[in-house]
Amino acid sequence: MAQEKAQQAKQVSRAEARRTKDKWKSKKWFNIYAPTMFSSALIGEGLAEDPNMLMGRVPEVTMQELTGDFAQMHVKLRFRINEIRGQDAHTVFIGHDLTSDYVRRQTRRKHSKMDVVQDFVTKDGWHIVIKPLAISDLRIKSSQQTAVRNLIQQALLEVGKKHTLVEIAKMIVSGEMSKDLGQIVKEIYPVKRIEIRRSEVIARRFEVPEEFADKTAQAVTSAVVTSGPAAVSAPSAPAPVLHASPAEFPEKEAVLQKLLTIPGIGPSKAFSIFDSGIHTVRDLDGADVARLMQADGITEALASKVVEALRKGATA
Repeated sequence: MAQEKAQQAKQVSRAEARRTKDKWKSKKWFNIYAPTMFSSALIGEGLAEDPNMLMGRVPEVTMQELTGDFAQMHVKLRFRINEIRGQDAHTVFIGHDLTSDYVRRQTRRKHSKMDVVQDFVTKDGWHIVIKPLAISDLRIKSSQQTAVRNLIQQALLEVGKKHTLVEIAKMIVSGEMSKDLGQIVKEIYPVKRIEIRRSEVIARRFEVPEEFADKTAQAVTSAVVTSGPAAVSAPSAPAPVLHASPAEFPEKEAVLQKLLTIPGIGPSKAFSIFDSGIHTVRDLDGADVARLMQADGITEALASKVVEALRKGATA
């Protein structure tokens, strides 16, 4: 009797296994490409059942893989997938690192090592953090080290004012920025070398006051701003300016402005939704709750509110 039951259970489990869909067969391979600043080179492949599942993934490659130059194998580039076109996944540059073994080889005993961390906003409005490393061939005074750090920080702030994110990324990976910084600090001490140890693109920065960073468009425009001795209501003041991104998506401003009219959506959340891959008004109108929740900081309740607002706007 027990054997018969075991045999029946075995047959049932086999039938269920045949009915179960093989998830691997439903997945597809997608080609992953570097940004245009790196000639849109193919950097790898990704496997996913749904193209939206690739959004936000962070592939890493070395400069050697892109250029074929063995001398650049210590430079690791980080990209983030932000757009899917058919079977092609496109990325944006989000930073770089030097391998730890390369950094260790540069530092020796009886040398001075000066780490610098500087964040700034680029000419086209991107918030970026750069971490240079200056190494002297001899030990130098602490006052000299402080002066070197201050010069590097001031130089990076000037670079941010004059260059876009794309230009700065090219300066970093080409070594141009390291050479320029080396020339600047020569007046204090002729350092042995300067390496850009790490860079990181934090976020897009909007031209709105800090106190409005997470407020809705209505809250910003209903606020009171002071101009001279008299207070002027914000509706007569200019609306917050949205910079064009380096990727130059043609409908970017339209998407962001539409999001900013929705209660609960401020500049940071609007750009988070855009960064998740919703780059056109059509993409935004067709997005459901699950799609919006793929954006950083977007909860289910807020995503539902956005979908409801978009539907009301479409039927109005």
